[in-house]
Amino acid sequence: AKGDVSKKLEDYRVLVLASHPQLNAESLKLKADLIYRKILHDYSRFSVSTIDGFVQKVIRGFAFELGLDSGYSLEMNTEKVKKELTAKLEKLLDEKDNLLQWVVELALDRISNNKSWNYNAELLKLVGEVFKDQFKDFELAVGSFGAENTDEVFKKYIDFSKNYIKKFETDLTDLAENAFGIIEVSGFSSDDFKGKSRSPLLKFRGIMNGTFGDVEKVLKLVDDEENWFPKGKPNELYEDINPILHQLETVYSNGIADYTLAKAFIKNGYFLRLMQEIAVLLAEYREENETLLISDAQKLLNGIAEDAGENPSFIWEKMGNKYRNFLFDEFQDTSANQWNSFKALVSNAIATHDGKLHDHLIVGDAKQSIYRWRDGDYKLLHQKAKADLETHNVFDDELQENYRSTEEIIKFNNELYQKISVLLQEKINNEIPLDDEALNLFWNHEKNQYADIITKIYDGVSQNTHPKTTKGGVIKIKKIEFEKPKANADGIVDNIATDTEPENKKEASLAEMLKEVNLLLNEKGYQQREIGVLVRSNAEATEVVNALMEAGLDVISGEALKIASSTAIKLIVNVLKLLIVSPANSALYKANCIALYAQLHEKAINGDNYFALKETPIENLKHVLPTDFCTNYKIWFGLPVSELIEKIITAFGLDVYTKNNINPFLPYLLAFRDLTNKASKQGEKGISSFLNWWEEEGHNKNLPSPETANAIQVMTIHKSKGLAFRAVFIPFCDWPLGGRANSTFWVPMDETPYADLQSIPLQFTSQLKGSSVTKYYLEELLMNYMDALNSLYVATTRAKDYIYISFPGKKKPSLSHIGDAVFNAYAEGFENSDEIQIGSFSAKGDGIENFDALNLNAYPTTTRLEEVYEETESRPQKYIDNITKSGKKGSNLHAILAEVNKLEEVANVIDRLVLEGLISEDERADYTKQVADVLSHPELSVLLSQNADQINEKSIIGIDGKTYRPDKLVLNGKQVSIIDYKFTAEESQNHVAQITNYKNLIEAMGY
Repeated sequence: AKGDVSKKLEDYRVLVLASHPQLNAESLKLKADLIYRKILHDYSRFSVSTIDGFVQKVIRGFAFELGLDSGYSLEMNTEKVKKELTAKLEKLLDEKDNLLQWVVELALDRISNNKSWNYNAELLKLVGEVFKDQFKDFELAVGSFGAENTDEVFKKYIDFSKNYIKKFETDLTDLAENAFGIIEVSGFSSDDFKGKSRSPLLKFRGIMNGTFGDVEKVLKLVDDEENWFPKGKPNELYEDINPILHQLETVYSNGIADYTLAKAFIKNGYFLRLMQEIAVLLAEYREENETLLISDAQKLLNGIAEDAGENPSFIWEKMGNKYRNFLFDEFQDTSANQWNSFKALVSNAIATHDGKLHDHLIVGDAKQSIYRWRDGDYKLLHQKAKADLETHNVFDDELQENYRSTEEIIKFNNELYQKISVLLQEKINNEIPLDDEALNLFWNHEKNQYADIITKIYDGVSQNTHPKTTKGGVIKIKKIEFEKPKANADGIVDNIATDTEPENKKEASLAEMLKEVNLLLNEKGYQQREIGVLVRSNAEATEVVNALMEAGLDVISGEALKIASSTAIKLIVNVLKLLIVSPANSALYKANCIALYAQLHEKAINGDNYFALKETPIENLKHVLPTDFCTNYKIWFGLPVSELIEKIITAFGLDVYTKNNINPFLPYLLAFRDLTNKASKQGEKGISSFLNWWEEEGHNKNLPSPETANAIQVMTIHKSKGLAFRAVFIPFCDWPLGGRANSTFWVPMDETPYADLQSIPLQFTSQLKGSSVTKYYLEELLMNYMDALNSLYVATTRAKDYIYISFPGKKKPSLSHIGDAVFNAYAEGFENSDEIQIGSFSAKGDGIENFDALNLNAYPTTTRLEEVYEETESRPQKYIDNITKSGKKGSNLHAILAEVNKLEEVANVIDRLVLEGLISEDERADYTKQVADVLSHPELSVLLSQNADQINEKSIIGIDGKTYRPDKLVLNGKQVSIIDYKFTAEESQNHVAQITNYKNLIEAMGY
C-alpha cells in the first residue's frame, strides 16, 4: 500500500470503530493485540502472498514429481523469451526444409495479398499467445495429430480455407456476371432504374470486381418488384434477374458464415503452424535454461490440483503447511485457471467449517475488473465461484458506505453508472437478432446470462454517505466541439481544429484541461500533489506530461520516472557500448557520447567533430570527451562493471553536475547503481552480459515514485487502481466501447469446419458478426463493453472531491466510445451548453504532511565502497596487529565499551576477548579498571541506563562518499546522543572537530 503507513492505520481504526459501534478504542486495541500475538505464536500458519507466489511454493514442493531440477529459476520476462524463441525459429529454418518451405509459402501468400513479406512483427505478436491459458487446448489438439503429421494437418486446413473462399467468391461472381450481362443486353441505363445511379441493381458490377459486401444490398430487391423501376415504367428485367437473385441468396446465406470464418482463419493460418513450432522450442528452452516461465507455473498447479481431486491434503503435506482459512483479494482479476487450481483447496477447507465465523473471504468488485488482457475473469466473482462452492455455502455482502469521496462525487457516480449500464446493456442486446434461436439460447443460457449481465453487475453500484462525509464536491463534464476552418472578413482562419485532424482534438482537450488545472491551483487552493490525470495508454500519458511541463507544472509519471530516459544514464550506456564494440562499428557510439556529453555540459559542438569517427581512436577525442576517460579507458576495461560505472560517472562529471543548484541526475544514478548490483548478483559476467540484461529488462525500470513530492501525477487507469486523488482529470474520455480492432482473441471452434483444432486465435473484427463464430464475437464485444465501462468506473471512483471529464463532440449522435455514453447519460444538460458543472467546491484538502527532504548535492562515489558494508566483528585482525601496542589497547577498549552499558556486563566481554587471544590474562585487571572508570562517569551512566535504542560502531556515508563511524549512538525518539571514546592523555581540537562532524551528519539525517 502506498502512502504514510501510520495515517493508513489510523484510517482503518476509524473505519472499524464506525462499523462496529460495540467496540471502543481500548477494546479494539486489545483485540488487535490478541490477533497479533496469535499470528506471531505460529507464524508459519499465516501467509500473505500473491497467487503466483503461492503457486511457486506448491511447485517447489512438487519439483521432483514434476521432473524439475531443484535449482530451477523462474523467468518473469516473457518479452525476452519471445525474442529468443523467434531467433531460435529463424536458425531452425536452416535445419528443417519443411519449416523453410512453410515460411516461403507464408511470404508468398503475404506478397500476393499486397503485404510485406516480412512476417516477424506479426509472428512476435502471436508468439505471446503461446504463454496464455487458452493456448493449452490448441496445443493438446495439435499434439493429438502426432508430431509427424503437423505440417500435413495445417496444410489441409489452409488448403480447405483457400478452396472454400475461392469457390464461394466464384459462385457469387458467376451469378453477378449472369445478372449484369442481362442488364447490359437489355439496353437499360442507370437513369432507367429507381434511384438511378444508386440503384442496387448496379451493385452487380461491384460483386463481379470482388466487392462482396454489395451482395446484401442487391438481395434487398429479391421479390420486391416495385423498387426495381419507377412507377409507370415496364419491368422487363424482373422475370429474368429475380430467379438469379434467389440463387444468389441461397449461395450467400448457406456459405457466408463459413466463408467469413475461412477468411479470418487464413489471416493466421500460416502463423498457427509457426506458433506450434514455437511451443516445441519453448519446451527445449525450459530444459536448456533450467527455467520455468511464470505462465507454466499455473498449468503445473492445475495438474496437481486435478490429481488431488476432492482430497488435496497431500498438497499441504508436500508444502509443509496447512491453511484452514483463505482470503482472496481483488478476486475480479483472478483467471479461470487460477481459480480451478484453488477450487479444490477451498472446497476441502469449507468442509472443515468450525461453526464460529465465516471461514473464508472472497473480496472483489466486478465493476473494477480491468485486467482481462491478463486473463482476469470478472464472471468468477459475479457467478462462477458461487456456483462452484454451492450457493448454500456462500454469504453475499457489500460495503455500502463510501469513506473516500465527498457527497456530490458519491451521488454523481451512483447516478452515472445506473444510466450507462442500462444504455450499454440495451446496445449489446440489440445486436442479437430476435429470429436467431440458437444465438438467443446462447445469450440467455444459465451459464452466461448475458442479456442482463451489465445491469446486474451494476445493480450494486449505489454507495451511501456516512455521518462524517464531507459536503460538496464538483463534477465538470466538457464536450470539446470542433468546427471546420472558417475565414473571417480578412480571410484569416481562426479555428484550425477540424473533424479530420485528431491531433488538434488532443491539443484542444489538453488546453481545456490546463485551464481547469490552473483554476484549481490558483483559485481553489488545491496542491499539485492532490491532482491525478488518468489516461488509457502510455502514449496519452506522454502527451499529458508534455503539456503540463510546458505549462510550468511539476509532474510525476511512469515515463518521467523511467531510468533509461535520463540523459546521464543514456551517456553511461553508450560509453559501455563504445567500450565493447568493434572499431568498425564504433562511429555511432562515439557520436552519441560526444552529443550527450555536450548536451549535459551545454557545450557547442562543431559538426566537423562528427566526421571520420570510425577511423579516430578514442585517445584522440580528448577535445570532445573527458581526458580521464580517453586516457584510461583501456585500463578501466578490465574492471568489474559496478566499479567501471563509478569511473565513468566521475570522469564525465555526472557526480558533481549541478543545474539550478541541484544535481538532477542523482536519483537516476543511485537507482542505476542499484540496478547494476542487481544485474551482477549472480556473479560478475562482464559488460556485454550487463548490456544484454539492460536491453532485455533494465531499460524498463522506473524510479520509485516520490509520494511526498508536490507534483501532479499522470498515470494510466490500470495503474491508478487502489489510489485516491483529491481531483481526478480524465481528459481523453473517448476510448472505444468495442475494443481495439484486429486485437487477438481465442475462439472455440466447436460446430465449425475447424472443430478438431479445439480453439484458435483470430483477429477481432466486425466481419466476424455473421460468421460461424458470431456468438463468440458478440461475447467478446460484450466483454469489451465491460472493459470500457469498468475503466471509467475505476477512474471516477479515484476522486475525493473533484472530477473533470472531457470528450470530443459529434455532429451526428452515436454510441461508439465511452464519452458518447457519458453524453447520453446527461444529454439534457448538453442541449444549451458544451459543459455541465455539478456541485460546489469543498474546502477539504488531502491532509498530506510536508516532509523535510534530505538533499544530496553530489553523487557519492568511492573506489572502496565495500568498506561501508563491513561488519564490525569481521574487520581483519591484521589491522589491529599492525598498529602499536597502545593503539591495540585502545581498539580493545572500544570493542568492550561498544558491547556494555553496565559494570556487571564487563567481565563476560573480557572473558571472550581473553579466549580470542586479544587480551592476555595479565591484562584483565587493567582493562576492567579502565572500563569501570569510563562507565562510572555520572552523565554517561545516566545516558546508558536509559531504555533507548543504541547503534554501535556503524558507518555513516557522507555526501562526499566517505564513511564515518562513531562509537555509539543512543536514540531517544528524534533526539540522538553521540558517544565517542578517546583514551589519549589530552583532549585535542581534532577530537572536538570529529564529534562536531558526527553531529552535523546526524542532523543532516533528520535528527
